[in-house]
Amino acid sequence: MSRLVKASVFAALSAACLCLTALPVVASCVYNHTQHTVHAELDCGIFCDSTWYISKGDNKCRPGKGGTVYINIGQLKNPDFWCADECKVKVDDHGWVSVTQDGDRFTTTSKHADGSVREKCTVKKYSE
Repeated sequence: MSRLVKASVFAALSAACLCLTALPVVASCVYNHTQHTVHAELDCGIFCDSTWYISKGDNKCRPGKGGTVYINIGQLKNPDFWCADECKVKVDDHGWVSVTQDGDRFTTTSKHADGSVREKCTVKKYSE
């Protein structure tokens, strides 16, 4: 191959790599700011779902797109410990869900990528 052909191939491959790296990375995360384990399910479409048990102070993320997050509070050692109701919130691409605790109340807050609140859901714990 001549130097000109090699340089052209290299330039084309470099341009293709730059285009690929410019594609947006999309993820949805769930953060647990409670004193209990959080059971979270992310449903983001066909063949796009995740189920997690998130320890206190921990978080989980899934690359993909936004969707619906279902939150329930529980402990791995005691699966009978649950909230009276499940929280269900929508999460955007690049958005996140934060679960907080105030006494026996648990609030699930969904936020847009810019940090503004999309929606909230609060439930009360009924047993330990």
